[in-house]
Amino acid sequence: MNVSMPRWISISLKIGTLLALFSACYWAWNIYYETTNAEKTAVELAISRTKKTAEYLEYFIEILKTETAALSQELKDKPLDKETIQKVLENKPTTITGLGVIQTTESGVSFNYYVEDNDKQRHVTLHEKDLAALRLPNNNATILSPIKDPATGKQVIIFAQAHPSKKAVLFATQSFDHINHILTTLHLGKNGYWILTDEHGTIIRHPQKELVAQKITLKKLAEKNKNNFNDNNHVSDYISDVTNHDAWLIAEKIPLLDWTLFGVFDKEQIPYDWTTLRHQWFWLLSSILLGTIFVLLLFIGLIRAWTLVSGISLALSSVLAIVWYIAYSFPHYDNRFIPIEDKINLYTFLDNYTKQPNKPPIEPHTDLSIEQLNYYLHYRYKSGKYVPTGIYVKELALASSESIEFVGYIWQRYFDGIHDRISRGFIFPQIAEEPTITEISRNKEHKTETIVWQVTAKLNQDLSYKLYPFDTKQLNIELRHKDFDKNIILVPDLDAYQTLNPLALPGISKDFYISGWNPLKSTFEFHIEQYRTNFGLYAYGPFGIYKTSNNTEYPLLTFGTTVKRNLLETLITDLLPLLIIALLLFICFITDIKQEVSGFVSSIAGILFAALVSHLTFRGKIPSTEIVYLETYYLVLYILMIVILILSISDMYKIKPSWFYYQHNKLAKLLYWPVLLSCLVIISMWYLH
Repeated sequence: MNVSMPRWISISLKIGTLLALFSACYWAWNIYYETTNAEKTAVELAISRTKKTAEYLEYFIEILKTETAALSQELKDKPLDKETIQKVLENKPTTITGLGVIQTTESGVSFNYYVEDNDKQRHVTLHEKDLAALRLPNNNATILSPIKDPATGKQVIIFAQAHPSKKAVLFATQSFDHINHILTTLHLGKNGYWILTDEHGTIIRHPQKELVAQKITLKKLAEKNKNNFNDNNHVSDYISDVTNHDAWLIAEKIPLLDWTLFGVFDKEQIPYDWTTLRHQWFWLLSSILLGTIFVLLLFIGLIRAWTLVSGISLALSSVLAIVWYIAYSFPHYDNRFIPIEDKINLYTFLDNYTKQPNKPPIEPHTDLSIEQLNYYLHYRYKSGKYVPTGIYVKELALASSESIEFVGYIWQRYFDGIHDRISRGFIFPQIAEEPTITEISRNKEHKTETIVWQVTAKLNQDLSYKLYPFDTKQLNIELRHKDFDKNIILVPDLDAYQTLNPLALPGISKDFYISGWNPLKSTFEFHIEQYRTNFGLYAYGPFGIYKTSNNTEYPLLTFGTTVKRNLLETLITDLLPLLIIALLLFICFITDIKQEVSGFVSSIAGILFAALVSHLTFRGKIPSTEIVYLETYYLVLYILMIVILILSISDMYKIKPSWFYYQHNKLAKLLYWPVLLSCLVIISMWYLH
């Protein structure tokens, strides 16, 4: 094609190319800055949280020395008789597990031990043969771990020192259960989990308890999972043992015992601003696309027309494919509810909801003082308002456009003295059909009653299909206590799950499957339900209403599962017919010069009929009345059919003006794919931004 381009157009294209290049560089830098800054912030927070958590553990081990020294000082000038010792030991703080005195007298060994066991404080007396395992020193202060506590049979850390009179040994213990309680309270939640290793590198704490039972070292576990792990690295790349996703492994020493605390932080949980990133990616793609088109147009006089059009079409197709990739990789999430990521997050929400004084929310957890941490460590739902509730989903299905059906287990824990006047059970506020609820277990241990039900239920859902096939679904199971009038709040039983990392799908069976969908995450959330009625819960007297229920706002416990559509299946079943229709329409258009009007109209009518059948089939799969993203492709093709029909008939009948259909619509035929693909790119960016 030999076309002489006016100078002003050539200059304009060159300026446009430079502007597009500058714009592309600008948006590329923004994306790089946003992602690297988010990653840097995430790593710094991970290091800070790991360091602070190690300091908390160090404090609860160091306090053994402090309490033993305090005991020594208190007994310094007092007689070491049994009554005096027991009275002093009862002042043991709740921050340690046990406090004791061992005396060697003429009549043998006297053992006085005040210890917490099964949530009870009690005095223990043991025989001399039971004390051999303690290996307590005679003179020097010593810290030992792990030691089997002869009173409770549990693993403990023990610090011991001799009494100033040298007639007794004073000691304090901290149980591994307490250490684990600290770590689960300071749970990483959505970010990851904690690993604790002893002085030999052997794992002594891990969410997967079988690894602790195997007494495997973290180094061997890393080699087994093909992780590039180095003992000397403070921050290492790691493959999460729980989610199999890329993570950071942050190490922090606990000097007193030569233990090491490792925090595993999933990289996929970096708090990116996904909406901003999507917008920036789309602006970058637009800049690259415009720059590419401007460059191709600069060579309009040097390359053939069809080659130029093919290049522009290829650029548009590439941009469309990248837009799809971005939309699929960074899906839109519905964040309507309040997520519960860990215990402190839960306790803070409950305190704020019930207006607890002097308990402000603390974020991040690195800001917690020891006093605040102790408050959360002893948070025991001591009010009858709270009932710990758990859920385990075996099967989940989209029953219809507005409902889901699930099969699973739900359990609740009730405490004597707190829940005495509370019914046992729950209801589904979203119920679509009468559920099947069968009690399968009722276990009473000490003062705790745990009830497990097997449940099959169909629940109403608010689902949107606007972004089909790039839509995600938040499938929610809402729970409320059976006693509707008592304002009882169900809280997630967080201790019942190995990990709360959403990517590990807590509360979801390993055999979980939904046809055509891939599970992304599962979370516990609270949905604050706003009621505009008191449901008739009021008392009426001669002077009007004198008592009414404050039940207008209520936090519903919600278990949410986010699923993403299987894109490959959609591309084959939905996109392939559209591509075939577009190809047939193009072939019909470029061959219209060889056809009669009636034959051409018949061809267009045949393609239109095929498009309508495909469209109706497509609509039959979409349980929604709204126009969804992929459906707009059909609308573009319908408009294109009308335009082609007008152009071709005008050419056949030589309708003026003739420039409208110059050289049998040659220009229109050249622009067919660029115009079609441009419309699809613009629509895609509009819908998927």
